[in-house]
Amino acid sequence: MINGDNPWKPCFVIKALRKLLLPTSPASSPEVAESLEACSSDSTAEIRELFDSNSDEMRSNTEVDNERAEDKIPALEEDEFADGQLRRKMQGTLLPRLPLTPGKTLLSLYIEKIGLKDAGLIDPYLTISVRDYLGVAMTAIQDTPVASLIKDNFIIFNVAVEVQKCIEYLPSGVAVFFELKHFKPKKHKKSLKCYGFLERDEIKPGAAVLELYQKPIDYRRRKLKLLTVKALYLHLHLTLHTM
Repeated sequence: MINGDNPWKPCFVIKALRKLLLPTSPASSPEVAESLEACSSDSTAEIRELFDSNSDEMRSNTEVDNERAEDKIPALEEDEFADGQLRRKMQGTLLPRLPLTPGKTLLSLYIEKIGLKDAGLIDPYLTISVRDYLGVAMTAIQDTPVASLIKDNFIIFNVAVEVQKCIEYLPSGVAVFFELKHFKPKKHKKSLKCYGFLERDEIKPGAAVLELYQKPIDYRRRKLKLLTVKALYLHLHLTLHTM
């Protein structure tokens, strides 16, 4: 093969047949030459037809293989997506408690309830994050399940959240943030209602009550505005675990 030419092109096939059929002496048979020339056009057409049929067959086989491959890929059904969303809403993204280390302390936050003037929210839940004084998250961000009950002016959670870092590794200026979020059907999106935070020096075992602030959230805690003047707070219970 020279310069990438295809040896199965009709012209090369004819040349090969000529070398095989025609004598090499000067007294070559003119009858053989004439017969070969006469059938050359027919042979070329037959060879082209053979190549075209093979190409069509290969193209058909490729399409069938592609269809079979697509059949093997499972499609994400709408029902499966809805089930995943429902599972996330019911279970949240809470993480288990870290293994205890000698000489170190872990913090568990039991979220009892949050008081609001207008507590009738759709699918309310809390997002919990531990952030430094610049607002940078220091641990995994966790979501609680949707609140189990709304009674009077209180949204009841009754859920435990495990902070994913030992207290000794939390620097000064750190705070645990609690963001109350809910679903707005008219806008078809989730929205922040209010937030509160627990500062490093407030981490002590026992009950804790946190004030609530208006959005937008300020992780640096420089511009804070209370949500309401009424005595409606976020109610927690803190537990410290040591070995």
